[in-house]
Amino acid sequence: MQIRIEVVEAFIRLNSVIAVQRFFRQGHRHRVPERRTIVRWVQGTWKSGKQEIVTTPRTVRTPENVNRARAEMQRSPQRSERRHSLTIQISWR
Repeated sequence: MQIRIEVVEAFIRLNSVIAVQRFFRQGHRHRVPERRTIVRWVQGTWKSGKQEIVTTPRTVRTPENVNRARAEMQRSPQRSERRHSLTIQISWR
């Protein structure tokens, strides 16, 4: 969580994803976040208007959710898992 806040603060200060990655390569022992990760964290912070990170809530793997997903996959097997999850409103991970 702390690294996310540092990334967002660095982006606000530097106003560039590449500059943020360079900054983290120089002085941190953490892995450098990918471009889309930085963008997602910054957009989440701007949406919430707070210094906290907004994430999509994950759904629980219950027998009911498993059966719903299985039925949806059998109904149209050509569609991707991600599109099926959007249809039945559960996390695709």
